[in-house]
Amino acid sequence: MTVQPGYEDEVRAYLDWRETEQYGYELVSIDLWHLDGRKVESPVHTYVYPVDGPGWVGPRSIGEVASMILNGGRPFKGLSYAMSAADRLNRLGDSRDEYLDALSAALSEQARDAED
Repeated sequence: MTVQPGYEDEVRAYLDWRETEQYGYELVSIDLWHLDGRKVESPVHTYVYPVDGPGWVGPRSIGEVASMILNGGRPFKGLSYAMSAADRLNRLGDSRDEYLDALSAALSEQARDAED
């Protein structure tokens, strides 16, 4: 996601409201490293759903998560949302997420199977 300069506070306030108050996620700070081992200097924040939250579905296999996404099950927003997240991350260049790559592959495979 790219935020236009000058709108950072507005976007952050909206995301905080949507993710924490509306959906129950928690905002956490994490350490992040480049593929070459350098640590990202700026603080990195992400929203994580708590394991004791009412919508927690527990650990799932890649295939099960892909099925939940394709079927629009909670808490996922659907195929286009998940695939665009993977695409945006991969376009960063030196960023990889093996889980997201595997999930994208499973989504593509299941979507193709559903069309047949």
